[in-house]
Amino acid sequence: MRGLNVMGFVWVAVGCTGLAAAETSVGWRGDGTGVYPDANPPVKWSATENVIWKTPLPGKSNASPILVGDRIFICSEPSTVLCVSAKDGAILWSGSTTYADAAPENARQQALADQAKADGLRRKAKELETAQAEVSEALGKTPDDAALKARLAKLEGEGKEAAEALKALASYVPPKTSDDTGYASPTPTSDGKQVYVAFGTGIVACYDLEGHRRWARRLETQPSQYSEPRLYGVPESPLLAGGRLLVHLLKLTALDPATGKTLWEAEAGVHFASPVRVRVGTTDAVLTACGDIFRVSDGKDLARKIWPSEGLPLETCSSPVAPGDTAYLVGKGGGAVRLKPSSDGQVVAETLWEAKAVKGWCVGSPVYADGLLYALIDGRFTVLDAVDGKTVYRQALFKGKCYSSVALAGPYLYASSNEGETVVIKPGREYQEVARNTLEPFTSSLVFSGTRLYVRGQTHLYRIGTR
Repeated sequence: MRGLNVMGFVWVAVGCTGLAAAETSVGWRGDGTGVYPDANPPVKWSATENVIWKTPLPGKSNASPILVGDRIFICSEPSTVLCVSAKDGAILWSGSTTYADAAPENARQQALADQAKADGLRRKAKELETAQAEVSEALGKTPDDAALKARLAKLEGEGKEAAEALKALASYVPPKTSDDTGYASPTPTSDGKQVYVAFGTGIVACYDLEGHRRWARRLETQPSQYSEPRLYGVPESPLLAGGRLLVHLLKLTALDPATGKTLWEAEAGVHFASPVRVRVGTTDAVLTACGDIFRVSDGKDLARKIWPSEGLPLETCSSPVAPGDTAYLVGKGGGAVRLKPSSDGQVVAETLWEAKAVKGWCVGSPVYADGLLYALIDGRFTVLDAVDGKTVYRQALFKGKCYSSVALAGPYLYASSNEGETVVIKPGREYQEVARNTLEPFTSSLVFSGTRLYVRGQTHLYRIGTR
């Protein structure tokens, strides 16, 4: 492996006093903040302008790419990780992990057989469902057709048989998810030696940079088939902190990065957004979107539901940011809290303000810079004063959904819509648009390195830059 790319491992403090300088990992939004201070990327591009290369991808994903040296790691539905050359966009390797792959070695052969049987039954059930719909539609036009009635009854009987057979193999059936979320929304993370992936299927796996799978685990994703918000899937990205791999599917689980063994787990509320690292006093901790704080070393519960609101609405799906000693959550029910260590080893959260004026869907996460918070809410670029939470300005940018998180790369802010449009904006208390660019639709967050910009589209991976 070549020397690590500097921007891939720049550490920008997310914690209350900044985490240890030795903590070198890259994952969702780079270091979790969405800030790339040393970047100097282009501000103009299109499908043909400033595209150094683009690589066709085998499936869609909401996950962002991560850059490790001269390699890019991205995910694809339903449980595939791909390694792409940053130089020319060539796919170097790909790896997929099934439930059978994550089974204990002494049960692997039986698991492989059961997995194949379950996959076959799922395909059959889907085919029967499609056939039933076609026959029902035809029967609606000729309701007295005896042959069609008999055909429909036969298909319904076969469907019930397949469903009953599948119940016995339920552990090999992925949990429910939404079309928007899918199973490959979590962004990978890496310590520079190995890459770690988690999927909405419950699969967590570790690969070395050459594509050899080191271990695979299966974790629980939901307490029941119809539990919210897990009915809509799992988007939380894995996080490396304090020598632990933190995965928040149902419980917050700390795994040994070397072996995948569980070191600790904690009951933690889930709210459709990734946890972030914080440091309170001398303690390394992790803060969830619901406002729960746990010590990284052993999972000790340090604080619960620190946000001003009693409960967060589903439309607030953003992750917190925590520069200095203050944590911010932008969205209805969010706000700002100052985190302090208490004498009994817990964390005291002092409410500074509540985001009462913030209304609408806030899916992407904000960026903090120079006392201001920048976010996309219902397609409106929204700037809040970090001191009191008051709105500095709002600017309508997009119509439709915006899942990508705002990024600050060098001197400019980058805000994107699901339709593939990105607006480049100058930071500050007044709206100043620099450029507006269009690419294919994407829902991932942009990634920056030096003079390069990487975009994980729904069908291609792009490297944007001036030649």
